[in-house]
Amino acid sequence: MRVSIHAEEPELIRIFTAKAKESGVRPLEAYHIARPPESEVVAIAEAMYIAKLTGCPINILHVSSSLAFNEALRLRQFLGIDAALEVTLHHLTLTIDAPAQVKAKVNPPIRTRDDVEALWGFVKQGKVDMFGSDTAALTSNMKSEDIWKAEQDLQGLDYSCHAIY
Repeated sequence: MRVSIHAEEPELIRIFTAKAKESGVRPLEAYHIARPPESEVVAIAEAMYIAKLTGCPINILHVSSSLAFNEALRLRQFLGIDAALEVTLHHLTLTIDAPAQVKAKVNPPIRTRDDVEALWGFVKQGKVDMFGSDTAALTSNMKSEDIWKAEQDLQGLDYSCHAIY
């Protein structure tokens, strides 16, 4: 058995969301600020330590940032645990500057160009264990223009190929 972990730390998100709402930046950048890579790092560290204590293999899903991926690699080796790392296709292709903005709201959020390039570097080095997606049965009307009210996840491919890219 393997346990799959979607790594974000709610307390850090709560703290950073207030700051992000006052930032005045575009929606995807604000969402990135609200759910920073450090939130992923803390959640990954917690999950990996629990995996070490229990001996349970884990999958770390949707690793979205260079910071989080590097820390996951370091902890996996340091702790000597069976932890598979997954990235999503949208974290490999979209940035906070994507024209789609609110339509590209996912958790963890879309990151910077530097993060996209770093994730591709991990792919090229053979360090990514799995590829995933964050799609759901959403329609355009479920994606409000307000990043804070919009549903997360990308519309299913049958709804969105033309809308996201």
